[in-house]
Amino acid sequence: MVGEGFNEYLRIAGREIVTDPLELEWVAAEERLKCYQRYCSEVPANAEASLTCEYGERVSRRKATVPQPLPACTSCGMVLPRSMQCDYCDD
Repeated sequence: MVGEGFNEYLRIAGREIVTDPLELEWVAAEERLKCYQRYCSEVPANAEASLTCEYGERVSRRKATVPQPLPACTSCGMVLPRSMQCDYCDD
């Protein structure tokens, strides 16, 4: 991760400071791509900025661990079984 210190580069470059850590990583990814395009001869013309592998895995893991709410009965609020018919009331 680039961390807060990357904001100093942005400030010196006359760009807006980024407070969101994920957005800061995307700005850094765009800057890395610009460097690669300038100094590496083998960068494809259609190359796109991407997060580092390590940070990308961290972000995808974080998203994957967010549990989805289970469907609940509209009358009693109990979690519905797979049949989607409440065992506790007539709904």
